[in-house]
Amino acid sequence: METSFFSNNYKKYILLYPLGILIGAVVMNLAGLEKINEWGLFNKEIEVTCSIITVAKLVLKERLGHFVILFLICFSTIKDKLLLLFVGWLGLMMGMLQSVFVIQYGALGVVSYIFIIGLHSLIYFFATMGLLIISERGVKNIWSYSMVFVLISYALGVCVETFMSWKGILLFILYK
Repeated sequence: METSFFSNNYKKYILLYPLGILIGAVVMNLAGLEKINEWGLFNKEIEVTCSIITVAKLVLKERLGHFVILFLICFSTIKDKLLLLFVGWLGLMMGMLQSVFVIQYGALGVVSYIFIIGLHSLIYFFATMGLLIISERGVKNIWSYSMVFVLISYALGVCVETFMSWKGILLFILYK
């Protein structure tokens, strides 16, 4: 009986992602508020004159790079190991961001994290799962309705991330 990638590795992802979040949170809490303010993460000195076009270019460049890396990982022969590394890194970054929001803004930081980062992260998650499902079917099924779904999901994620990065953080700082 042939087993799929998901049935073999889902337990690792279920454990690795939260472990990455925990490690990221610990790292940022050990760094402390002074260091976080020194790094300039989500503080009141954020550039507020940035245009939406500039933000869109930055987000598109970043997410396009992530998509290409993830696409290559999904169709590589060592997909299992690389995806574990990618999921761990993603969890680490999410844990760091969550901690920075909470350290600097308290309970309001949790709500802000959900709206500013959580929404587009969820969209990217569904697109990534679609890409993994396509990779399970093999290279010959790359161009299918599933790939159209993945591409539309990534485009939607870029749009949501651009808007929330442009207006969400600005509004959050103004109403803090």
